[in-house]
Order: sequence, then structure tokens, then C-alpha cells
Amino acid sequence: MSDFGFSGNDDNASGQLFATNSPAAGDVPVANADGSFTWTAQSDLTPGGVTISGTPAAGDLLAATSSTAATWATPLAAVEKAFTAKGDIIIGTGAGTGAILSLGSSTDVLTVGGVGSTGVEWAAS
Repeated sequence: MSDFGFSGNDDNASGQLFATNSPAAGDVPVANADGSFTWTAQSDLTPGGVTISGTPAAGDLLAATSSTAATWATPLAAVEKAFTAKGDIIIGTGAGTGAILSLGSSTDVLTVGGVGSTGVEWAAS
């Protein structure tokens, strides 16, 4: 074990904390059951059993990709990629799914219960 000479109130008689490995740039300490700690890459952390992938940038949020995985994402950038034309509207089509509804004519109104897959459609006013 590597002795980094940190002082503290732990169970070690020497008052020092012991690491089981040497740190690399960006590593964070993770406690082990025996009172030691291991330097771990942030990308390898699994809080609550969820594996986090990627490296965050300013403004990023964690986005779940499954019940056991998450990735760093820029929310606005992800939404902006869905739009392909001026006036596009994102419509929820089910749990975790959506579709783009393109702009209607200048006199159309948005109506519910349409025949399309989105459940809404443009109709003449």
C-alpha cells in the first residue's frame, strides 16, 4: 500500500490513511471496507450501482441511458439536434419517445386527436 501520510481520525494506529494504489491525474479517492482507499478514475465510479461514462464539461448534466448506466450530456445541444427546420415542434409519442411535427400553414391550428402517430396535427382554422 502507498502511505500518503494524511493525518486524520481513522482506526490506523499511525493516524495515517493508506491507499492501495497510486493516483493518476483526475483520480478521486474511494473508501474500501478495510479502512484503506483506492484512487479511482472518475469515469469508473458506480454510485448506487450506476456506471457513469464520459467526461463532463461545464453545464453538463447526467442523463440516464438505462437503469444501471448514465452519461454526461449537454441538454440543450441534444434537443437542438432534433430540430431540422424553423417551426419544428417536439411531440411526446410515448414513454421516453418523441417525434417532430413540422410547421403547418399560416392559418392552421394545432389540434389533438389527429390521425398521425403523434396524436396531434395541424388543421385548417
